[in-house]
Amino acid sequence: MKVIDKKMPVMVTGGTGVGFTRKYVSRNVGYPIKFDNSYSKEDLGMIYIPIEQTVKEHFQQILDDGFLDKKESGK
Repeated sequence: MKVIDKKMPVMVTGGTGVGFTRKYVSRNVGYPIKFDNSYSKEDLGMIYIPIEQTVKEHFQQILDDGFLDKKESGK
């Protein structure tokens, strides 16, 4: 079972912690994550894209839309 480290919200927000109070993090982060997508896969016939592919495509879209300079991404 996977558990998100309490440092993750700070890392995700670039160290600013914007939107996450210490109280929120202490009450909501560090617990096992439990997801069950069996209904959508078995009954609805959905097929999910692997997370690695999703992240690559998302980052490429950010570059394509000009939200991040390609020069900056190499730093």
